[in-house]
Amino acid sequence: MHCFVHIEDIEFLNLHEQVKEVYVKNLPKNVTQEKLKKLFEHHGKITKVVLPPPKPGQEKNRIGFVHFAERSNAMKALKKTEKYVLDGNILI
Repeated sequence: MHCFVHIEDIEFLNLHEQVKEVYVKNLPKNVTQEKLKKLFEHHGKITKVVLPPPKPGQEKNRIGFVHFAERSNAMKALKKTEKYVLDGNILI
């Protein structure tokens, strides 16, 4: 079974020059900050990865935030059409 991850800008339709982070959803429940960082670091310098604790009953639908040093790197990660794989799950 594959888990699809949608990579979206946290500002959705209200993009502006300060956005440097990428919102990732539907992550595998065993994801770590280091795994998520390694997946995205080829787009540029990452300053922080945040994995908030899941809400009760939503442990299977993990979310995360990847913060880049430069906005252009975050936008590159958002626009990239390649598929990512994390722990056997295909990430889109």
